[in-house]
Amino acid sequence: KTKLQTYNSSLSLVSRCFDTAINEIAQNNLNSVTEKLKKELQGNIDDVSNIANELNKNFGNYTADGILTESEKASIRTYLNTLSAEKSDIDNQYKSTYENTDLTGVPKTNLSGAYNSYVTAYNNLVSYINTLLSKTTIVQNDRTTLNTRFSEHENWVENIGALQLFSDCMKIFSLEQVDYFLGQLLKHYQKNFCSESMRERVAIICNNYLCYCYKQKLNGDNIEAALDYLASLETTTHFLLYRICHELYFNLFSGNTEKAAQIKKLLMKCGYQDCMEYWQI
Repeated sequence: KTKLQTYNSSLSLVSRCFDTAINEIAQNNLNSVTEKLKKELQGNIDDVSNIANELNKNFGNYTADGILTESEKASIRTYLNTLSAEKSDIDNQYKSTYENTDLTGVPKTNLSGAYNSYVTAYNNLVSYINTLLSKTTIVQNDRTTLNTRFSEHENWVENIGALQLFSDCMKIFSLEQVDYFLGQLLKHYQKNFCSESMRERVAIICNNYLCYCYKQKLNGDNIEAALDYLASLETTTHFLLYRICHELYFNLFSGNTEKAAQIKKLLMKCGYQDCMEYWQI
């Protein structure tokens, strides 16, 4: 597992143990007090989870070109400081919950174990990021490490964190590695039913792959498969943008630049200027 995946798993576990502990305390407390504790806990958990995932997304974007600039490092350190501040809220809630005299037995033991695992995962995540911050370039060993982490995580095709990392860090991999992972992904979802939100995640990855191949002038093995996936999405408003992107990339790879320019103009007119600028198409 990647450091972020381990962190998110431990965060989820400590959240569940907190909830159990609060229910245990509730047996000897007023329900209004319990509900307040739960609401505060969920807010704290959401805060650290959102910051960690945003940090991961931006870190992937920053390292896409293989270079970490000083301004990008400063931005990442700001995220780390925010994550640390949000974690302190969980630390304080753990202390007050664990020391509550109404919390005893297994719920107390489980809370302690889950919290300690969470702290370890947090420390490992921060340590890993700080190690990368000490570098200015992403070298082959970094690519190998990312490749190994995906390979070791057999269920990565269903793991949101792994999919996000693959989508954001595509440029770090070689084309051969990208094609291998995308081939696995598309093969998996051809055989298995998935939710609308997961189909959208795969669509985003296909879009990023097509953008990656077109901008780098690469003849990827999965260009046709990625186009087919976008074309296969339901004709609903939810998938409208991705189906339009299919038309855009289909025309680009077919050499019909005039038609592609018309589609790009339509997308920009509809308010997708930022996407066009980010994709550099």
